[in-house]
Amino acid sequence: SIIDGHVDGLNAPGIFRNVSNLKTGDRYEVEMGNGTIYVYLVKDVVTVDLDYAANILFSQRFGITGQLNLITCGGTYLQDQRTYDKRIIVISELLTEESELT
Repeated sequence: SIIDGHVDGLNAPGIFRNVSNLKTGDRYEVEMGNGTIYVYLVKDVVTVDLDYAANILFSQRFGITGQLNLITCGGTYLQDQRTYDKRIIVISELLTEESELT
């Protein structure tokens, strides 16, 4: 699975403003709309050129089941293209699922 989020916005920081701070071995949670929380372990964090990002983003790492990739912008902002020249991709593995919060 993939979750894509902005690093910044026109008037405020984006939802993935801190993704670049994640490191291998970190854990993070994803809360679903029904309140279920999934806990993921960061397996790798890579920064790649924009043109190469799809090769990493759409591949599954050997030995990882329940893989989730997070992706956001990084590098230098290219004003003429209105995008960044790099992508930060966090490759993660599902650890646990907690039942709905009550």
